[in-house]
Amino acid sequence: MKKLLKRSLYFLLPLAAYVLYELCHKNPYLTEKIYSSQIYPVLSGIFSYIAKYLPFSLAEFLIYAAVIFAIIYLIYIFAALFRKKDFKDRIYHFCYRLQTLAIICGSVYAFFVLFWSLNYARMPLVTHMGYEASLYSAEELGNLTFKLIDRANEMRQIV
Repeated sequence: MKKLLKRSLYFLLPLAAYVLYELCHKNPYLTEKIYSSQIYPVLSGIFSYIAKYLPFSLAEFLIYAAVIFAIIYLIYIFAALFRKKDFKDRIYHFCYRLQTLAIICGSVYAFFVLFWSLNYARMPLVTHMGYEASLYSAEELGNLTFKLIDRANEMRQIV
């Protein structure tokens, strides 16, 4: 049981990632200055360097691998309920495996926040470009859409 409690410290990683996520959303200027302009380009460069040697999409591979892993690991978790003869042993192994799954999910969340999600806390593009954001009615947006469709059809005939 002590081992389960010691392993609970791993839950601090997703908690720290969540706190960082919230702090970045409260201060998008610092996120822009530190994360987006200094840290993310390095991370992006590393991932791009690795991905360019792969003949498939790394993101798709990770998604498929995660789904397959989740299915296999859920079977593994529930197998703990039927393997041991002692009831306490069954419950312990079930909880241990369930905690391991929670640690893995929390770690994936933390890495997602650190490697990608903080980009959502950046300053809006309108701020960078100096445009004034204004609201448009549904009718105005509909008219613009039809004008763009007509223009695209004209360009299509040319090409």
